[in-house]
This record gives sequence, C-alpha cells and structure tokens, in this order.
Amino acid sequence: MRLNLIFKNGAIFDCHLNDNDFVKRWWNMIKETNTLVPSKHVYELSSQGIDQTDPFEKLFDIIDVINNHKDNTIPDKYTRQSGRDHFTMQDLSDIHHIYEDLAKQHWSCNTRKDRDLLNDYIHQAESKTKLEWKTSPRTRFRMVSPKTSVPNVDKIEFKDEDYKLFTPYRYPYTLYLNYNAVGEDYIKAYKSKRSPKEAVPLTHYSPSFFIEFESLKFPYQKQTINRVRDWMQEGGIDPDYPKESFGNIPLGVLFKDQPDKYYYNALTTSELMDIRFYD
Repeated sequence: MRLNLIFKNGAIFDCHLNDNDFVKRWWNMIKETNTLVPSKHVYELSSQGIDQTDPFEKLFDIIDVINNHKDNTIPDKYTRQSGRDHFTMQDLSDIHHIYEDLAKQHWSCNTRKDRDLLNDYIHQAESKTKLEWKTSPRTRFRMVSPKTSVPNVDKIEFKDEDYKLFTPYRYPYTLYLNYNAVGEDYIKAYKSKRSPKEAVPLTHYSPSFFIEFESLKFPYQKQTINRVRDWMQEGGIDPDYPKESFGNIPLGVLFKDQPDKYYYNALTTSELMDIRFYD
C-alpha cells in the first residue's frame, strides 16, 4: 500500500505503508474521507522545525488574536505587550493548560480555527526552547472543514490489538499516527512536569498523521524514554500496559529519493494538491 502526496510545484511524497490490519483499516479510512475533498474536507499541513518563521512570534500573534476574541483569555504576562520576548517550556505548558480549557468551550465557526492555531503554535514553539525539549523537523497532515478549518472527521475507537503497535521511539522519514486527543500524551506530560495521571492516552484514531524527517540520536531517545517510564511507574502507571498508548503507531515510511530541501521546499513554498492511493 502506498499513498502519494502531490504538491502544486510537482513534488511528490511517496509514502509506503506498513502491512498490518490496523494500517489497512486506517488506509481505508483516509481513502474514503478523501472522496469528500473538497466538498466536506480540505487538506491541512502544519510543519515544525522546517518553516523559517520565528515560532515565538507566531505564538505572540495568535495570543493577541485569542485575547481580541475573548478579553483576558490568556494572561497579560504571556503577551508581547508585557515586554516578554521568549517562552520557557513551563510557559508553554501553562498556556497549553489554558488551551485545553478553551477546547472544551463552544467557539463560533469564525473563531474556532484561531483557537486550534493556539495549540499548533504552542507545539511549534517547543523547538526553540531548551535542549530537554529538542524536537525534530516534522509535518502534520489533517482533514479539516473548508468552512472552519477545524478537523471534522469522526474518530474510530482502537481495537484491543491495535495498542500493541504503539512505540515511544521515533525513526527518520517515518509516518506516525497523529495524536488527536485534547491534552498531552505521556512524554509531553512528563516534560510539562505534570502528574502521569494528567496524561491523556489515545483511544481513537482519525485519518491524520505526521512525517518525522529526522530523529534524535538513539541514546538521547532511550535516556528520555527511560526517565518517562520511571516517572509513569512512580505515578502508578504501567508503561508496558498497551492501553496506555505510550508513544505513537508507525504507519509506514517516506520513500526518500530526493534531498531534504526537496521536501522542505514543497512544505514551505507550495500547496498540497492531491492524495493518490496505490495498492
């Protein structure tokens, strides 16, 4: 099974998918959803560590937009007007707490996208913070409403055997199922200095994914994962229990036959035009 992301500049991301029951079900889901583009859904790509735009500036901008919609939603100390010129990891965690509350509230069709951009820009800003939060270049794909730019595909609950596919390790040029819950997974919750009980394990999937273009060195990943495992166990959570959804589900690989700049250029200067499927 393969899917090709076709860009207007002619670039093609040739993705080869894993041969297992879950990926086959996910593949059918994204194919069926794609038949409703553009009448019901449109494509959305969001990149991290690729775009040269300063992620702090984007976060400052969206905070201003959110506060214009609802005054004092985000405290003044996180605004550009306060004199602040950067964010710490704790700042980003605190703002994400605010986003989680906002995500439970009703927002109009005209403002929902801005609320979701707040979440995106928080995560994009992580790449500019301290080494502990070092992240790799990646891009996320979702299907969203053409009217609100908010995801509008019904999620499907995992089967019990699907949970065995989760892994906390990340490999380069690999497609992973996207985390689509409101909250943080275990690794994010650990880095946010939350309790393991505050993490939100993934229970449903949607036709969304991300491509990891580079991976952190294995010793660094292993060290972080071992720390998270210890933290989970100290909090009464068994990291080996499949339904804790520890990590992500690999979906396949990007068949990389071009230099990195070929893919980065498509993501930063072009537009996703079509998805094609090959058995």
